[in-house]
Amino acid sequence: MRKFVIVSRKFDCEIIFSYSNGVFMGFEVNKELPAESLQFIVNTAFYKLSDLQKAYSSPKLKGALVELVQLISFDEFWNKYDYALDKKRAKDVWDKLPVHEQTRAYDYIENYNNELRKSGTAKMYAKTYLKNKVWDV
Repeated sequence: MRKFVIVSRKFDCEIIFSYSNGVFMGFEVNKELPAESLQFIVNTAFYKLSDLQKAYSSPKLKGALVELVQLISFDEFWNKYDYALDKKRAKDVWDKLPVHEQTRAYDYIENYNNELRKSGTAKMYAKTYLKNKVWDV
C-alpha cells in the first residue's frame, strides 16, 4: 500500500490518498472538514495513482504531492516474517535494500503467507525472500 499526502497552503489539513497496485483504496483527513469540502474530495478522488501524480505535477497547482515512506526496522520485519532462521544474513540483505523496497517487502508478507497456505509450499528463509524480492514477482 502506498500513501500520498497533498500539501497546500489552500487548506490547513492533510489529505492522504491510499493506493494498492496503482488503484485508489481510500483517503484519510486529519481533521473534520465542512461537508462541501469533503464532498469535493470524494467527487475529485483520483482512482488511478497515475492520474493523481499527473494532476499534482502541474506547475499551476499551488500544492505538492508527497509520498509517505514508512520506515520499518529490521526487527519489525523479522517479527512479522516469523521464520526464525539465519537472522544475521537476513539483516545483511535487509540493510542493502532501499527504504522503499524494505517497505514493499514488509507489506507483502501477509500476501506471501496466504500464497504459501494455498499452494502448500514451504516458506523461504527471510534472507532468500529478501534476495529474491518475492514482492516483485
